[in-house]
Amino acid sequence: MRPLPVLRAFGLFLILGILLATVACKKQPYLNTVEQTPYLGLPAGPDQIFQLNLNDFRNREDYADIKAHWESSPPLGPFIVGLRDQVGFDLLSRADRLTIAIKGRPDPKKPGNNITIIAQGRFDNAASVLEKLPAFLGSEYLIQPPPFRQAEEFGLTYHSTSAQSQFNETEVYDIAVSVPSTSIAIVTFNNAQMSSVLEVVSGQAKGIQQDAVWREMLKRVNIGASVWGTGNLPPIPPKFAMLPAVTPVTKAKQFYLNVIAVRDVQADLGLVCDSIPEATALSDALKSGVAQMKVSVAALAKLAPTLAQLPDKLVITTELQTSKISLGLTSIEMRQIQAEGENLRKGITAPPPGAAAPAAVPR
Repeated sequence: MRPLPVLRAFGLFLILGILLATVACKKQPYLNTVEQTPYLGLPAGPDQIFQLNLNDFRNREDYADIKAHWESSPPLGPFIVGLRDQVGFDLLSRADRLTIAIKGRPDPKKPGNNITIIAQGRFDNAASVLEKLPAFLGSEYLIQPPPFRQAEEFGLTYHSTSAQSQFNETEVYDIAVSVPSTSIAIVTFNNAQMSSVLEVVSGQAKGIQQDAVWREMLKRVNIGASVWGTGNLPPIPPKFAMLPAVTPVTKAKQFYLNVIAVRDVQADLGLVCDSIPEATALSDALKSGVAQMKVSVAALAKLAPTLAQLPDKLVITTELQTSKISLGLTSIEMRQIQAEGENLRKGITAPPPGAAAPAAVPR
């Protein structure tokens, strides 16, 4: 017997296994981080980030109504329904959190090329979805999109395709999808952007977690909120910026948004200026705008009483360099506002108590 060669071979395989495990460990820990906190998979330097927590909405008593509204509202409603019925992917039940990052201005000929989406949920049927998706897109949105092509970046796989829009042939949609684990899906409309995201998700590049400016901005948001967002405010066009009522708003450089919608709704929008005097001037301008709004919506009092009371519920305060707008609504008020808004859209009045049917608005 010659055990030495066997031991040598075993030793080589052991060393190789340790090396492969070491490489894998460099990626896996940060992928685990992204699975728990999806926005940490974003590259540094976005302009805005928004996150929607679908779980909060699914747990609401009126979720059936919310879901029906989302699915019937264009342009996303028909897309959500088509994904479910034609592709077999129910976004509203499989996704738990949607993180959307925007960087720079969009290219008119490349829609969505400045947007990154990281979804957290259950994506174990990704292979089937990717196989069926081009046919669905080709039937409704794009001109004969080819099947997805597979590629690899930083040890992670992604799939991409490209096709012209059915509605404007000068527009070309570049779609890239990666599912690095069964609980994370990444979508971009730009292959270079997908590469940047995968470099962060794989743990091989610093992302937003190491971006000092963004670390400060993220301190302003409640990352447990139903909806949150923060980032830089886009510049106001000069022709509007010169208007006296708009000038104070131009002093706001950043924003944050927190919306709690577990049952009732509490929304806070912060507009961040460079100084306390600028924030104070902005708050004063906003209060003046709310006063004018009250006069404008007074005519709605009979047709939409809850909507007409909205300006009275706005609270504007100044907190250091931030002008803050707050709004609180009960779940009953939310349903009333939705019904009144729908009535106004259809051109009918809300029926008075005891009335059998709504009356037509005089035209």
